[in-house]
Amino acid sequence: MNTHEHTWQRHLENALLNLFIIWAGVGCLTMVSGINHLPPHLAWADAFFMVLAAANIFGTMARRDGWRAAAASFLIIALVSGLAETVGVLTGFPFGSYDYTPYFGWKIGGVLPFTIPLAWFVVLGSCHDLATLWLRERPRWKLAFVTAVGATLLDWVMEPFACRIKSYWLWNTPEIPWQNYASWFVLSFILTASCPWGKEPLRRSDPRSAVVLGAMLATFALGRIMHGV
Repeated sequence: MNTHEHTWQRHLENALLNLFIIWAGVGCLTMVSGINHLPPHLAWADAFFMVLAAANIFGTMARRDGWRAAAASFLIIALVSGLAETVGVLTGFPFGSYDYTPYFGWKIGGVLPFTIPLAWFVVLGSCHDLATLWLRERPRWKLAFVTAVGATLLDWVMEPFACRIKSYWLWNTPEIPWQNYASWFVLSFILTASCPWGKEPLRRSDPRSAVVLGAMLATFALGRIMHGV
């Protein structure tokens, strides 16, 4: 990559990160103000938040592992998680019985919001990046295990926010089923172990994964605190 291309890429990465931070700040303000569902003409805002998050995590993966590995990892996670979620909505397996609402973006085939595979990529990508920084030269199965644990814990924090506050999806059971978390762990482990990312030890940290993960946790936690969930 020549100097001009490197400078252009860095400016784009900085712009995407700054826009994500601003968008996350706006999201936190809506939580404080008690706004759950945005008006119809702003319903795209939550989906755009996930698009920005995915763009930042993809940039992190590309800088660390190269564009081909990042693209391959994205496709594996998006396709497999999208298939699993579609089967889950139609059959109740493996996560439990639930339905998606119109609040989380356009639905693929009228069933699956396009943001759901992006969310899987964001969660696994950010957790994987931070786990790689922590474990460094540990075996890949340990990296996959730690990533799966982190992703499952993040889903545990996210679920009440997503289904009870934002109504992105609604469970057809009184409580969130335990099998949802078990399925998150198993699928996260399989996807992390299957992706061609992180083959080399991480020598230098990239702040974007921590920023994206921190912003998501702050939004979820703030929403739950403000609404007593």
